[in-house]
Amino acid sequence: MTHVKRKWKIILGILAAAAVAGYMVWEILKPLPAEVLAVQPGTISIIFKEEGKVVPAKQQPVYAIHGGRIEQVLVEEGQAVREGDLLAVIDVKEIDYQLQELSAQLKSLLGERAGKLRES
Repeated sequence: MTHVKRKWKIILGILAAAAVAGYMVWEILKPLPAEVLAVQPGTISIIFKEEGKVVPAKQQPVYAIHGGRIEQVLVEEGQAVREGDLLAVIDVKEIDYQLQELSAQLKSLLGERAGKLRES
């Protein structure tokens, strides 16, 4: 009888293993629940806001040939400029005064020179 009991135990073990394997296969092959939506034609509007810092490819310091008070700035920060573009207007009254003074000194020196040449 022990031989028969052992045989039934093996058969029951095989049946249990087959049942577990069958259940696992059924779970794997079972379709996933999904909701189906109908596609409707329409307009999609995407609005986004982006923040960042603009860094120039090349920075170039700007220097004036002559000093003076800036009367007007003709460009804004970040604006693209080309070589030769006018960036600012500088008050040139002081430079004009210096030019007039130097012109007067030149005339005086030329007058002195002419006077010395006559004396010789």
